[in-house]
Amino acid sequence: ENHLRRMGVDDVGIGEHERAVRQRQRMVGVLAEGFGGPLSKDQLEFVQTIRQKGDQLLALIMSLLDLTKLESGTMTMRPIVMPIETVLGDAMSTAMPKAAKKGVTIKIARGASSPTLKADPDRLRQVFVNLVDNAVKFTPSGGEVVLSARELDGATGDDSALVLLMPFNREIEVRLSDSGVGIPAHERTRIFDPFYQIDQSSTREQGGAGLGLSIVKRIVEAHGGRIRVESNEPKGTTFVV
Repeated sequence: ENHLRRMGVDDVGIGEHERAVRQRQRMVGVLAEGFGGPLSKDQLEFVQTIRQKGDQLLALIMSLLDLTKLESGTMTMRPIVMPIETVLGDAMSTAMPKAAKKGVTIKIARGASSPTLKADPDRLRQVFVNLVDNAVKFTPSGGEVVLSARELDGATGDDSALVLLMPFNREIEVRLSDSGVGIPAHERTRIFDPFYQIDQSSTREQGGAGLGLSIVKRIVEAHGGRIRVESNEPKGTTFVV
């Protein structure tokens, strides 16, 4: 179901907004770097605030653009064969500064071998950067985020957790577990709806537009995979993709 089309949102209109915001950000950047003349401390803080909010708006616009392309089937995928741990390692290193600042540990539970798969590396990286970032965001200091990957032999049923299919019915399962606040059972399917956010204080404090997981789900599905959420007992969440 194309949620954005029903709301009157299309990639042409979003593209126009993107260009306008990028142009404004370039102008703000010129001011921030002092090319328009020296700024007082208060003026510089004001300009940097504008720049920060502009970056947030641009990120939202790019998320909307991704979502419209995914829902319309026009997003281009460029799959290559690669080890899944390369993407997981990239996601971990991207989130590491935020995790270290918060006191959250991120690690990859490595198996005997690193499964390979055929996927678009940039889009798959987008999936796991989003999932790891969310896990860090909702995990308190002293907690941990653990990623693992394994190859499943043979076809599996509808309740299986798989991301991407390789030839000869090889399937790759990736699990991302955290020791955070968890997701209530009745909300574990709705979190993938565009703009949906869990109604709890910790979610409201973290902000966000509620688009990240919707994009994640559609990228996974565009590769022929699925994603689901489990409880990570005694506390936390596990995303199985």
